[in-house]
Amino acid sequence: MRALKTARPDGWQDPAPSRLSYRLNRLWLTPLVRRFTRVGLPAMVLALSVGLYLQDAGRQVTLSPASFRSSARSRTGRNSW
Repeated sequence: MRALKTARPDGWQDPAPSRLSYRLNRLWLTPLVRRFTRVGLPAMVLALSVGLYLQDAGRQVTLSPASFRSSARSRTGRNSW
């Protein structure tokens, strides 16, 4: 028996796209995937980075409402809060 695909000596390859390439291209054309890539992915990265930033206990204390009140009191010189 003879092989169905034989390698050509000049290194020529078939210009047709592979099945995977075709399917990924069709997937990219769907509105849901495009919207997720444009909106959802950046929102998830932003939420992850904010969450990682606020994971530190020292930053949580700095951003607490009591911290804002004490810094406002020290700036205005009034303690009537």
